[in-house]
Amino acid sequence: MVWIIILGLLGVLVVAALSWYALHLLKQLKRQRHAFLQAKMARATRLKESIEIIARAMKSKECNHSEGVIRLTMLLMPFGKNL
Repeated sequence: MVWIIILGLLGVLVVAALSWYALHLLKQLKRQRHAFLQAKMARATRLKESIEIIARAMKSKECNHSEGVIRLTMLLMPFGKNL
């Protein structure tokens, strides 16, 4: 009888520890996804700024159109756009 109680308590402790670990991993995954989204948004912002700078340089004749198109093509690829 005593062994059943001891094994039952041990089982409850194991389940509680595994539940805590699962929650810890879920929180870590949430933080990781949030950091990934922030990095993705920051990259998109930098790419958009670079596209605007190149477009302004082409408009003001600071760089010729062939060079600008080559540069823009490489910057637009991550967005799934083609020239």
